[in-house]
Amino acid sequence: MATMTAGQRAAAATDMMATLSVVRESLGVTRADIVAAFAGADQYCHDNAAAMNAAIPQPARSVMTTTQKAMMYMLILSHRYKVGV
Repeated sequence: MATMTAGQRAAAATDMMATLSVVRESLGVTRADIVAAFAGADQYCHDNAAAMNAAIPQPARSVMTTTQKAMMYMLILSHRYKVGV
């Protein structure tokens, strides 16, 4: 899987800033810092995609689509945040 384009990263950063605004949470960095953070995290996901896939045991690894695996990882991160681990 490729990394996001600069425009896609900027759009994702805009989404994050809008979400933080809705929940009235401040972030002490600039928009450029957020875009850079997205770039680093996006690159990390790209660099570790094979390891993330290998971490899923069979038969789920071979049956799940890429979209389903992405959804699973999004939910894992969300729930880890919610429970504080």
